[in-house]
Amino acid sequence: MKTLNTTTIIIIAAVSVVVIALAVVLIVRNSHKKNLKKKMDELYVRFNDIKTVPLAFKLNKAQTMARRNEEMAKEVDVYLKRYNEVDMHINDLQQMLNDADDSQSEKSYMENLETLDMIDLAMKECEAEVKEIDDFLEEFSKKENQQRDYSTKLKEKYRIVKTTINKNSQLLSISYDGFVKKLEECESLFSSSEEFIYASDYVSAQNDLEKIDEILETIKTNANKVPKLLKDLKGVVPLMMDETKREIALTKQRGVYIDHLKTDEKIAGIEQSIEECTGKIMAAETKGIKADLSNDKDILNSLNEALADENRSFKQAKETNEKAYEHIRDMEKVEEYVRIAYHKESARFGLEDLSKVLSDMRNSISKYKAKYEQINVDLISCVRPSSDILSDADELFNSVEADLKTL
Repeated sequence: MKTLNTTTIIIIAAVSVVVIALAVVLIVRNSHKKNLKKKMDELYVRFNDIKTVPLAFKLNKAQTMARRNEEMAKEVDVYLKRYNEVDMHINDLQQMLNDADDSQSEKSYMENLETLDMIDLAMKECEAEVKEIDDFLEEFSKKENQQRDYSTKLKEKYRIVKTTINKNSQLLSISYDGFVKKLEECESLFSSSEEFIYASDYVSAQNDLEKIDEILETIKTNANKVPKLLKDLKGVVPLMMDETKREIALTKQRGVYIDHLKTDEKIAGIEQSIEECTGKIMAAETKGIKADLSNDKDILNSLNEALADENRSFKQAKETNEKAYEHIRDMEKVEEYVRIAYHKESARFGLEDLSKVLSDMRNSISKYKAKYEQINVDLISCVRPSSDILSDADELFNSVEADLKTL
């Protein structure tokens, strides 16, 4: 009984070991199958992703776009050859996957893993090639799409700017036709950019579109500046110049010397400046106009101040010279009185000899009279700046007054 029990136990144990071993084998095999299936499924998903990339469609489109541009056509041809190679790789991958699927049951787990690793490596190389070709084709078509989008936005911007210009035609006055010409230039550039895009000359198309954008910005900026500039160009500066011309004419009529102010030259310069600024603004250009007109106003203001100074100096010189002459007359009266009194009383009272003093006084009076006459001649002849003549008159007045006080 005891021996039977031991044998039974051994048999049961052996059977259990076999069952467990079979179970482990089945579990391992099942795990291997699941692992292989997962890897195969992942490879098929990646393979399908490669196949779904529409390289052929994009290449056909790229060839159509590039057929009008020899340089770009050569570039597309390079990628067409690469696509043909990739297409062969895709077919090879398909075959490799099919073979791996069919031979899975015939190979060991490790052999299957090695096969799938080889397929994975080939898949990565193919994915990289497909991505590079696809990136190129995307970038290639993107150029046209981007420029067409840019062109569309510019056309809307153009429409808004044109509407604004037409609505403000009266306000823009003489510059309106200039703005219209700039808008026409934009229309011409739109046409040429479309031709360049059609010819796949994206560099030239981009240059045209950027130039359109620049012109539209210039139109917007200049249209805002023109009304104020026109106010100065057609109103303020011409009015100031007319007033200055009248003052020049009146000053000349008064006999005031103003040649040193170069009035004719300055007025001619301002007239030329106005003509040049008018030409610019008629062409819808504003660069430099504000500075030029501001300079014109400064010149006119300075000229008006200088004219006022000369007129004031002329008047003061006359008045000062006449005051000096009154003092000269006073000196003459003093000299005459002293001379008569001296001759009458010198012998009687034994007065000091005043002959030299009286002679010096007469010389001074003669000198002062000559100076007075010369100043009058200068004022009448209009050959010297009034400011210089006033300096001479002040000097004469001060000298006479000083001598008069010593008498």
